Amino acid sequence: MKKILALMLIFLLSFSLLSQERGIGLREDGRPSLQSFYRESWALVVGINDYLRAPKLRYAVNDAKAIVDILVNSYGFKRENVIELYDKDATKENIMRAFDRLRRLASENDRVFIFFAGHGITEVLLDGRERGFILPYEGSKAEVLTTAISTDQLNEISLFIKAKHLFIVMDACYGGLIFARAQPISAEALDYVKIISTRVARKALTAGGRDQPVFDTGPGGHSIFTYYFVDGLKTMSADLNRDGIITTSELMDYVGPRVTAESKGVQTPEYGVLLGDKGGDFVFIPVGVVDVSMGMDVALKPGRLTIVSNVDGADVYVDNRMIGKLEGNKFTLDLKPGKHLVELRKDRYTSARGEVLISPGEAKEVKFTLSRSTFSVNVKTEPEDALVYVNDKLLGKGSFRADVEAGKVKFRVEREGYEAVEREVVVDRDDLELKFVLNRIVVWTKMRLNGNSVLSVAFEGDYVWLGTTNGLVKLNRFTGEKINYNKSTSGLPSDYVRAILIDSQGHKWIGTYGGLAKFDGVRWTVYNTSNLGLPSDNVYAIAVDSDGNKWIGTGKGLAKFDGVRWTVYNTSNSDLPSDNVYAIAIDGQGNKWIGTWGGGVAKFDGVKWTLYNTSNSGLPSNNVYTIVIDSNGNKWIGTDGGVAKFDGANWIVYNASNSGLPSDNIYAIAMDSEGTKWIGTNGGVTVYRENGVKPFPKPYAYFYSNKLDFGKLYLGEINRLGLKVSNDGGSELKITDVSVKSSSFKFLGKLPIVLNRGDSVNLSFLFSPSSVGFYVDTVLVYSNSHSDSVFKVILVGSGEGSMDRDAAGIIKAPGEEMLLALGFGLLLLLLILILGSG
Repeated sequence: MKKILALMLIFLLSFSLLSQERGIGLREDGRPSLQSFYRESWALVVGINDYLRAPKLRYAVNDAKAIVDILVNSYGFKRENVIELYDKDATKENIMRAFDRLRRLASENDRVFIFFAGHGITEVLLDGRERGFILPYEGSKAEVLTTAISTDQLNEISLFIKAKHLFIVMDACYGGLIFARAQPISAEALDYVKIISTRVARKALTAGGRDQPVFDTGPGGHSIFTYYFVDGLKTMSADLNRDGIITTSELMDYVGPRVTAESKGVQTPEYGVLLGDKGGDFVFIPVGVVDVSMGMDVALKPGRLTIVSNVDGADVYVDNRMIGKLEGNKFTLDLKPGKHLVELRKDRYTSARGEVLISPGEAKEVKFTLSRSTFSVNVKTEPEDALVYVNDKLLGKGSFRADVEAGKVKFRVEREGYEAVEREVVVDRDDLELKFVLNRIVVWTKMRLNGNSVLSVAFEGDYVWLGTTNGLVKLNRFTGEKINYNKSTSGLPSDYVRAILIDSQGHKWIGTYGGLAKFDGVRWTVYNTSNLGLPSDNVYAIAVDSDGNKWIGTGKGLAKFDGVRWTVYNTSNSDLPSDNVYAIAIDGQGNKWIGTWGGGVAKFDGVKWTLYNTSNSGLPSNNVYTIVIDSNGNKWIGTDGGVAKFDGANWIVYNASNSGLPSDNIYAIAMDSEGTKWIGTNGGVTVYRENGVKPFPKPYAYFYSNKLDFGKLYLGEINRLGLKVSNDGGSELKITDVSVKSSSFKFLGKLPIVLNRGDSVNLSFLFSPSSVGFYVDTVLVYSNSHSDSVFKVILVGSGEGSMDRDAAGIIKAPGEEMLLALGFGLLLLLLILILGSG
């Protein structure tokens, strides 16, 4: 940081150097010329880095030399008229000799520019006033009176210099002492150019205020202040009114805000008028580029700009003003030198814009590439009156043609009574054909499957394969159509289906108490103890590895089947801890995790066996029913002593005493796409989420009627919920009141509603899910007495995030209670209450 006292020339006397009536500098015709501004230009430039008795600076000399370069090469100062003093040459004596030379040489029609970059100090006098000093090369704060140059001396020197215009710029600390605080003349004043060119000017610009330090370092190897000062002159950016000349006030308006911003408000340049000023201004005029042929106008010679684009016919804007159109993909115009904002605009294209710097007399070509912002799409929907949204904004209805934003966009098509369709489409060409076919929401009813427990489940597209105690069921999730397979009607070897696996070819591998069956959709192949190498006909578990090998858990050990050969592992030929293999899971490294009855868990990598039991690990019981592995590789092990979570190093056990588990007997664990664990016990179903084990929510539905159908729940996404009510009773059902306890729902229908026997109605609710997920506790009361076929529904739903699930739960009806389970025990509630209008 430079410690410089910026501009310190307080004029003590009101002093007029030139008479305004003499008209000095005007031609007889009254128009300004180059000579009307200045006969000659002089400068004193001082930069000191290497002080003899003061702290060294880094960029003061660079700053001073940059000033000399711009004065000589761009603004008509002769190098022999520029006095340069750097480091040890910038002594007090040499600086005073330079002032003396300017006093002798500068005449009344000349301009003098003084630039100082170095240290400055401020001393407080006994009466409280401040006096500033600039430090020459040998200057010292300890000997300020003999080694420094004071404000009073500078004032006296300025009174000796006869130049018409004097401009002092100080890139220095602690400036702001020099100004008479008069305001410069406005650029809008009448005969502005004539006034500033003929009247006496005494101006000053400081790098900072009187109480501010000034940074010595900044961009481009200069101080912050000098960097923007040179930039404003070099690029003509400081010509704010675009009249072809730069005044000192324009320099301040350009430099001040930029230095303040760059220094984060620490350094705020100051500009002012000195005593003796008569309304003129020091003017910077670029060399050889002034046109004064038009009366009082003084302007830079224009440059010629040619704008080229890949798209013809675009509108051309310069400095936010439309000036024409591209023809033949180009447009040419003359522009005043300086920075200009050029923009091309055209419908259905993204505008292209950029800042262009034009030098005086320069011919420049710039290229702009326009890219399409929209393309036309032809949309067709079935049904015809479906609503079409693009990025959640309504685009249209039915079949139509419209412009759509280019790029990857999300289409959503919906109609009440149909399942909504979402599709991500890349829109990159015109006349893109898009067809959306919506499927009707089909209402399902509850299915008992003859009251038998569901022991296993596998999913295959639109179908669910259910293994029960009375055979195998293939169920279409969207139509309700089902196909039953049992021992008497198919090749199934037993009606007791304990395990189902669907391989990559779509073959179903079915574990029963009569052996292992493979079903390809047509043919049945049965593997049992009598025809192949299966060690037992009681098959409890099936898994498949990355090579397609089937691993089968039986009552007499573990069997591996590669499609041809059988390999059996048991307690007599391996380290398998028990021959009763109830669970198999395969991790990402191909390790087999084997759950046994009585022997705990065995990990088998193909060669080595690692055993985990109650003696050597945190496993709560050696009786293992089920194992699943989550996306993080954690093993979730269901036992008759609770659930154990094993991450490879640590064990966490959840049981009825320390969690929300209703029982310690864990028969089955299933994991959904969100990573939620559904845990089946002999005391009901529990859901485990990230923040711990929670009891399963209240039953979804209690009712006094024969039938109940929910609308499909797009949790966190839908805006309507449908509830279908049917009167399957023996008398009239009259719905006189609907009470909704959750603020997420609003009933949209009209009451009362009368349903005769066999009639049904769909009750519609507006749904507003919260931003963090979905949770409702809604009570719908259909008020009549119970004897008049009262229909009372309590709907409770819960979920987290954005999900798409079927409403399901526990059903209780008068005189009947049904609870179906998944896995070895009670996991999945097979009431399939599916899907009213969404």
